[in-house]
Amino acid sequence: MHALQRYEIIRPILKDEKTPKQVNEETSVPLSTIYHYLKLFRQSGGDMKSLEDKSHAVHSHPKRLTREDKDKVAQYKLQHSHLSSRQITEVLAQEGILQVHDRTVSNILRERGLTTPFLRTWTSMKG
Repeated sequence: MHALQRYEIIRPILKDEKTPKQVNEETSVPLSTIYHYLKLFRQSGGDMKSLEDKSHAVHSHPKRLTREDKDKVAQYKLQHSHLSSRQITEVLAQEGILQVHDRTVSNILRERGLTTPFLRTWTSMKG
């Protein structure tokens, strides 16, 4: 929702034309949201910018990997099958190919069926 739309919701309250409850009933905007908009607007001294969306929800995955990026990870694993997901992550970053978390690399490899079984150590194989 844009700042102007938010302002239009609280405008009748600011002009003493309606109560927050009346606006809530007419618009179905939750009372808590109406009070939040009013608080932001009043604390800013009436600055419309205070009603702009500042949430991070829109950007919750700013670096969502494209299919091409996932293909790069899978291709690298196919070419270097001896490397772990952590090692692939480090190499991709060092070579400037892709900045990605090692857990993400692990998930991509699992999705593509490119994981290798965990090797048990000699001590874990005893008794």
